[in-house]
Amino acid sequence: MNILVLDTSRLYYRMMTQLLEDKQDIHLTHRSNTVEAIEQVSTNKYSLICTALHLGNTTGIDFADEVQRKLKSICTPIILLTPEHSSEFEQPYAKSNISASFNNNELDSLVNFILRLQVKQSKFYGRVLYVEDLKSQRLLISAIFESRGLEVDAFETAEGALESFHRQNYDIVVTDLFLTGQLSGLDLIRRIRGSSTDKGNVPILALTGYDDISRRKQLFNIGVSDYVPKPVNEEELVARVKNLVSSKQSMYELERKRKHIKGLNDKLQNNQQQLEAIIDHLPEIFYTKSAQGTIIRVNKQFKKSLNLGSEQIINQLIEDILPPACAELSDDADKKVLKDKKPITYEENLPHRDGSDHQYLTTKVPLFDDEEKCNIILCLSHDITRSKRLQAELLLAKNRAEKGNQARSEFLSNISYEILNPMNAVIGMLQLAQETNLDVRQQNYLYKAKSSAQKLLHMLNDLIEYSKIESGKLEFVTVKFNLIEVLHQISDSVEREALQKNIDIRIKLENPIPRTVFGDQYRITQILYQLISNAIKFSHTDSAVYLSSKLLQESKDTVLLQFTVQDNGIGISKSKMETLFSRFENTDTTNTKQRGGIGLGLAIAYELTQLLEGRIWAESEEGKGSSFHLAVPLRKNRESEHGD
Repeated sequence: MNILVLDTSRLYYRMMTQLLEDKQDIHLTHRSNTVEAIEQVSTNKYSLICTALHLGNTTGIDFADEVQRKLKSICTPIILLTPEHSSEFEQPYAKSNISASFNNNELDSLVNFILRLQVKQSKFYGRVLYVEDLKSQRLLISAIFESRGLEVDAFETAEGALESFHRQNYDIVVTDLFLTGQLSGLDLIRRIRGSSTDKGNVPILALTGYDDISRRKQLFNIGVSDYVPKPVNEEELVARVKNLVSSKQSMYELERKRKHIKGLNDKLQNNQQQLEAIIDHLPEIFYTKSAQGTIIRVNKQFKKSLNLGSEQIINQLIEDILPPACAELSDDADKKVLKDKKPITYEENLPHRDGSDHQYLTTKVPLFDDEEKCNIILCLSHDITRSKRLQAELLLAKNRAEKGNQARSEFLSNISYEILNPMNAVIGMLQLAQETNLDVRQQNYLYKAKSSAQKLLHMLNDLIEYSKIESGKLEFVTVKFNLIEVLHQISDSVEREALQKNIDIRIKLENPIPRTVFGDQYRITQILYQLISNAIKFSHTDSAVYLSSKLLQESKDTVLLQFTVQDNGIGISKSKMETLFSRFENTDTTNTKQRGGIGLGLAIAYELTQLLEGRIWAESEEGKGSSFHLAVPLRKNRESEHGD
């Protein structure tokens, strides 16, 4: 946008330069006298002329009149800049070629005026159907339109233009009234306006060499939107075309938005209907209340449960419908929702039409208006009567089961203790008998009897241990102990069993581990003894069992150690692996049960591991052996050194 500033003092030029320096595509040119300004306007194209009121021996008003007189084809708007508002120039200004006037206190308004004029004079886009039989005029006007950003389809005759009109979409039709061919410009206008489609609403600008009142009436009566008299002034033509195209595009945009809004409203109405259907078919009670407590809406389940019609519920208070105790609880909940401005959930009793009381889990949610004021409370009540009854039955069954388990555990513990003492006496007597003078056959009998008694004693100890676990009476004691010594003690405790099958017990430390730690030495020993005893039991004669330990994790105060017991025995089938640590499971599935046991050893090991907050697992391949792993956290002894 090019602006010419006529100012003898350069004051207005400097102010405008400062005000418009950050505005894009606005360029100022300064001239200090009217002669230079007239010459500049005659040789260059400007979008706006700004002139100071006082110009030495003349005024800005005189300059505007001189421009109109000498340069009649120039339609550039002229702005008058005055130091202050004065009624002295109001009458001359009103009769002059001045478009607008701004004083020193209206500079912001001047900037806004310029920016809006820039938008108005900027290129605009659209498609023009132009009809003109004179070739030179057709080429000239087409070039003007194209220079302003318009796409032009130009035709010599109305017949060709009408055919294109039906094929294409146009933003405006510009036509001369007198055309060669069978159809005139007036015929073209009538046929366009007679179209049965929306195309007939296109703006039409007529170009005519005859400009009088009767002609204007005729043009407007047949549907012309606007007209420009010939000879055509470029600025006037462009301004009128732009106004019509903008109006058409604005109307199109408004129609598009109207259809879009209608579509949204239809969709909203459809969604509303779907929501209403969903709410009405909910198995829960649903209703909404105003902040004042009146019921606004209820669903079918509400009416069905209370055996009431809509006319008995809508616009009523809850105390008009429910018994006093129920209504009071509901009102208290409403007050809390309104006070805290957040949802609440609570349990309440509601009477049904059959006279029974049902328990409900009710949620109330506040809904807010644009001012963040709660005006509606949404209520949803789920019938939990059956759930509560089942919950009570389950609790009763659970208590009975727990009492049964407790009685069973106490029975096992008591009977085991009752058998334990006589069994110890039997083993003692057998031990004493073995020390007397007996022959080989008698020694063999006593050995087998003592071995069987010791196995029975081991089973009794397992039963007592498991009953303690089930009853929660197991005690844990944390002590400081030497890990390496514990591993050797476990190895020594099974030495006799291993020698009987010529099995070598090998201890391996895979990485440095702490020598001393804090933990339950007895329980860890108990678990590892069970694992290594099983490994010996299920290993082949003349083989080896490995007991290894390694450090998995270490923190400032704790260590996580992993112990592994590995054998090359019979292994465990995949089907048995899933229930390996279950009660009364035995991996020996042969009919003879050669290796014995009642299947509690690994179950006890598993339960003890859980109580120690550790982890126990196994890896095995049938026919190739098994590896049992125990990972337990232990507290570090800060003075401890790592062992080799």
